[in-house]
Amino acid sequence: MLKITIAIIIIFVMLIGAAAYVYIIYELPAKNEKLETNKISIIAKYDDKLVKIQYIIYADNNYFKSGFTDTKAAVLENVPKDRHIIIFTNNSNEQLFYPAYEIFNTSNYNKTKRIVFNLEYNGDLDISQTNSLKEDNFVTLNMTSANSYRNIGMCISWSTHIIRAFPDTDIFKNMRIKPDRFKNYDRCYNSNYTILNNNTEILIKYDKWGKVDEDDYIKIMFFSQTYNPIVGLNYEDNKSDILYEVK
Repeated sequence: MLKITIAIIIIFVMLIGAAAYVYIIYELPAKNEKLETNKISIIAKYDDKLVKIQYIIYADNNYFKSGFTDTKAAVLENVPKDRHIIIFTNNSNEQLFYPAYEIFNTSNYNKTKRIVFNLEYNGDLDISQTNSLKEDNFVTLNMTSANSYRNIGMCISWSTHIIRAFPDTDIFKNMRIKPDRFKNYDRCYNSNYTILNNNTEILIKYDKWGKVDEDDYIKIMFFSQTYNPIVGLNYEDNKSDILYEVK
């Protein structure tokens, strides 16, 4: 019995010694090794004024850290050396800026890299039409934006005497999967077209049966799609949704 106890103690001591050896030889140096970094400075501007907005940093497609720009000076950050870096802005509270982003490799520079995000405001749409549902089998929508309305998309629904309605233009492509918040619409379309300080005409064609009256309509929900390099196109931000009803 004594021999067995002694053997167990010896084995236990040997296991502790082996664990200590592995820790000292491999893990401890790794913990003490300093991460080599490069410095970057970050500012965000809108209308030539510094803006406070959140930024998010990814290194080799993995989340690294986040922070906020400052309204008085540049923010300094350390990012890992020899990495593929993606940094992009993210709205908070009631901000309506499009995401701005920068992609670079930290092995390509030695000095502090200066990053300037020139923010672009998510603009509104002014919409008017040149004719009504009772006149023809189409309506022409005139749209303008004082700022920028990026990657415009639309979802359409219609009333009883309308069989179908659709945009007659090469700008829009049919979306096979509708965004969740537009599930009650009959069809949705997206595009990579941006309305920027210009006038755009969109022809909406429709087929009808019976007599179209004052209760009939075509409802069109316009939405702007945002983009950043991590998530790609995003359809779920409803702050830019604009509903227009054709009568």
